[in-house]
Amino acid sequence: MAIPFFRCETCRREFPNREDAERCERGHLTAVSAAVKVYGIHQYPYSVDITFSNGETREYVAHNMG
Repeated sequence: MAIPFFRCETCRREFPNREDAERCERGHLTAVSAAVKVYGIHQYPYSVDITFSNGETREYVAHNMG
């Protein structure tokens, strides 16, 4: 017997109904802007600030520069 499910297109999480999957999709934030905070010795930045669609800004730091 098949068990149907619905999947969020953004995070791929599975739900038992379409409404929950669509709610999950609408809940994901999108990046509006990115600003470099720190460059290291590599060509890519070590730290960036990302501003999201809800207005919040978060700092992301690279842990793997290889």
